[in-house]
Amino acid sequence: MQTSRRRVYATLLRAPHVGNQALLGLFAQLTQGAAPLGLVLVVRQATGSLITAGAVSAALWVGAAVARPIQGRLIDWRGTRLVMLICGPAHTAALVGVVVVARAGGAAWAMILCSAVAGLMLPPVSVAMRVEWGRHVPANELTAAFSLVFLTQEIALVTGPLLIAALVAFGVGFALITAATISGVATIGFAALGTTESTARDDVEVALRPRRTTVPVVLAVAFLLGSTLGVFQVASPSLAIARGVPALGGILIAAVSVGGITGALLYGGVRWRADPIARLILLLGLLAVATTALVAGLPLAVVGLLLAIGGLALNPAFATTSLLIDRHGGSRGAEAFGWMSTAVGGGTAAGNAVAGALAQRNGFPPAFFAATVAAYAALVIVGSDAWLSRSRSSRR
Repeated sequence: MQTSRRRVYATLLRAPHVGNQALLGLFAQLTQGAAPLGLVLVVRQATGSLITAGAVSAALWVGAAVARPIQGRLIDWRGTRLVMLICGPAHTAALVGVVVVARAGGAAWAMILCSAVAGLMLPPVSVAMRVEWGRHVPANELTAAFSLVFLTQEIALVTGPLLIAALVAFGVGFALITAATISGVATIGFAALGTTESTARDDVEVALRPRRTTVPVVLAVAFLLGSTLGVFQVASPSLAIARGVPALGGILIAAVSVGGITGALLYGGVRWRADPIARLILLLGLLAVATTALVAGLPLAVVGLLLAIGGLALNPAFATTSLLIDRHGGSRGAEAFGWMSTAVGGGTAAGNAVAGALAQRNGFPPAFFAATVAAYAALVIVGSDAWLSRSRSSRR
């Protein structure tokens, strides 16, 4: 199995530009992990206000959520190169702008505006990867390709905060500017390997593919998967605080990332014969079981294991939803991927908010229960849609 997995990834990385784009894409996404922490530290140091720091950080993600479908449509129209060439330098400049305004004692609205622009210009790396690799990678390697997309994103999300922590001794502004510069340079490098022509595919080609589900259904599932992740991010440290060991909150969150990285490696290393819908149902079932067990008052070691299992299911589930978007996105595939990114981001934000409110008032079990509800809701949506699709097919 290990040899077979190596063969799958070896074949994938031999496809045009995939290896270089994966490496550059990892560095281009550093600010997705580094910017939230860096912005909070920079603004908190300059203003002394956590409220302002939180608003500045939130503006980044609001901007990114708004921009993703627009960026996707531009990619469908003009290819990935132009979009990445614009977004990389503009994103870097906007983050540098936050640091400059903060050091100059500027108004909070100016920092929020710069952060929002940084979000609007956040390079659509994962969207570009899926579009580029959807063009160049054979169909039987797409599961591995989309798993690699989320693997690089997960590594970037872990590496970004570590980079800020390593450079913070030189100043929080310096740390954020360094991360932004690395991201900008890597994005330009990625753009050099990207396409210049429209990436939209022929609707006739897409229409010939078997339609087992619809894009709105996949986007709803992506939102619920993001919600589950958002709950994990808040409920885990809440549990650690409730048990009197707040330092373990970071370890519990890291368990989700470790599970996600492992899941992406394992899932992408198999040439699956099962239909993506069947795989998604199994992955959602595993996620639902893990989140159900989290509601019980279990030892922290067991909670960490269950969170890792949740991560193990989450990243393959994201890869599978990407595969379904690729199949059914129609002539605006990149825009559909953009909407998926917005759905995941919106779900994560909703999960953060719901888990925070529940943990504040009722403790961690109801917060984890919110993740259970999201996982089972996604399972019911996919299962019902698959059943309805089979019923419609049998009547023809």
